[in-house]
Amino acid sequence: MRVFVREPMSEDTRISIRLHLQNFSGGKAAVDSDGSQMVVDFTEAGDARLFLKSFSDIAQAA
Repeated sequence: MRVFVREPMSEDTRISIRLHLQNFSGGKAAVDSDGSQMVVDFTEAGDARLFLKSFSDIAQAA
């Protein structure tokens, strides 16, 4: 499942996302080619739902 996170975001938020992703084996993040958003791919839909819940103000499912 793919999740998009709006840019720009604070460095604290970026660090928080990276730390959050360390808890999920399938979560991989990258900034898209035009730099307008971070793209996070999850292998497990449940992990994606937890991520969306934690970052609901800036994240949305694809």
